Amino acid sequence: MDADIAQNRWQTLEVVANGGGFTISLDEQWVLTAFDHGKVVGGRFGIWSERDDVTRFDQIEISPLASDIRGRFGG
Repeated sequence: MDADIAQNRWQTLEVVANGGGFTISLDEQWVLTAFDHGKVVGGRFGIWSERDDVTRFDQIEISPLASDIRGRFGG
């Protein structure tokens, strides 16, 4: 997916995984929805960028969706 990436400024990339669906947003604007119906294995994630790009990550946060918390803990 092509997206407008600003040079020399921080941007926010958000990926929300829910079951086999992934919604991706850049600076709070929807970019892409994708689906992967393979086996979901918890506890791992990966980040990839083109080898000729300069990519820096300042902060990475991983948190469960509110519905996951309620479902797992009987809420």
